[in-house]
Amino acid sequence: MPTSNDNKNNPTVDLRDVFAAVSRRKWYIVIPFVLTLASAIGGSFLMESAYYSTTIMSYNNNPSLIKPLSGLVAQRGSGRMTSDDRRRQLAAMTNEILSSKVLGRLIREMKFDQNPQVEQEAQRIRSQNPRMPLDKIKMELLIKKMRESIEVEFAGQGQLRLGVYDKDPLVAQKAASRLTDIYIEERTLQDLGAVRSAQELTDDQLNKYESQLRVALEKKAAAEKDYLQLQIDETIISEENRKKIGAAIDEITSEISDLNRDEMALVGKLNTVGKLTPPSSSNLRSLKKQLGEDSRSLVNLMGKYVWSERVVLNGTIDLNRKLIAMEKEVERLVDEKYTNVEPAIRSDLRKYFVLMERLSFLHDHRASLKQSFSSVQQRANEIPVAKALLDQIDREVKDARQNLALFKQQETSNQLRQDIIHSANSRYQIIEPAVAPLAPAKPNRVKISIMGGILGVILGGAAALLRELMDGSFRKTTEVEDVLGVPVLATIPNIESL
Repeated sequence: MPTSNDNKNNPTVDLRDVFAAVSRRKWYIVIPFVLTLASAIGGSFLMESAYYSTTIMSYNNNPSLIKPLSGLVAQRGSGRMTSDDRRRQLAAMTNEILSSKVLGRLIREMKFDQNPQVEQEAQRIRSQNPRMPLDKIKMELLIKKMRESIEVEFAGQGQLRLGVYDKDPLVAQKAASRLTDIYIEERTLQDLGAVRSAQELTDDQLNKYESQLRVALEKKAAAEKDYLQLQIDETIISEENRKKIGAAIDEITSEISDLNRDEMALVGKLNTVGKLTPPSSSNLRSLKKQLGEDSRSLVNLMGKYVWSERVVLNGTIDLNRKLIAMEKEVERLVDEKYTNVEPAIRSDLRKYFVLMERLSFLHDHRASLKQSFSSVQQRANEIPVAKALLDQIDREVKDARQNLALFKQQETSNQLRQDIIHSANSRYQIIEPAVAPLAPAKPNRVKISIMGGILGVILGGAAALLRELMDGSFRKTTEVEDVLGVPVLATIPNIESL
């Protein structure tokens, strides 16, 4: 069962209290509401009236063209468009309509630049910036004003609505109509310019397209040669051959690892001998030189033959034979140099110096093999790149042939040129001309009155709430009990007659 403390800690809102508060503070609500609404309505009569005239044009008429040249004139408004596409298209067309070129023509033709108020404003700005031409300042002011008075929006699929505000309904009608005409003229001139420039086939242009085809064919021949060479070397760059080369490199790496361990063990045994100077002779140097040359020759053979072919195997066998000959020469030199040491130590010295020479050779040979393997791997990776390049050049050749045939066809087809010009001329049409508005579109007094009423209610409600919160008088017996801490025994009713 809830206690009185629980009720105090969890107060609830009584609608009767709310209505009572509203009744007490009704004038705090009514007066701001009335004043704000009256101000909004009165202010709307002080605003300058503006008339709005619109015209609707079609911009996606696509007369049929002969198929090869249907792309010479930009076909707009065709196909299904997403909302983002429509938004981008509307932004692009709005930028064209509100461009300085279009609005400049409209201002000059409508003689808006003869406005005395604009002249005075331009003079004022020029007094602050004397180097700026007066005509340029006037034009910038008028263009800015025109952009604020023009609205562009879609009226339907392939349709555009252009609207102009002005304090004179006839001026608004004429400006909307002329703005649409100017835009259509500018767009048609651009489209016709693109078509006519494509039609002007001189000998230089024809030579240009023939040259493009010739260059594309030469590039194709070179690409085919490179791709054919890679296909000839396919066995060398095959995955099987690369695995064998990689296995040989791994085998050498493993042998180097074993020799390093043996070297550490031998160094420990020979620490009493002193400084270990490797023996040398002209014969040893000659053998090492031949061994290095044979190693490089073997690596070069790997770029022409697969690892398992006889010529590579013979090169490997010959290399091992010369390596053994070098090791025997090292052993002979060690025996000559260390004749006074014990046989066991001399044996370890032979092993040590042979090991060092073998390690040196294996490091160089492994580096050469890795370089060769990298070259083979690179050639293997070049196959898909060469194929993609060849496909791309094939497309370039095809496009160059089509372009050459297209322009040759255009050069001899007068009817085709007439179809293109007719297409450019009929792409834009006015389907709803501008009319003089009968009533001003601005200010919208109904909307202003509604917004003023809403604002008045908000201000009045805020004032009533603030006044109620600042009122410290008691409204209920519970409030007295909470303050005094004792119960209320009785209340005296409000007797109007007293």
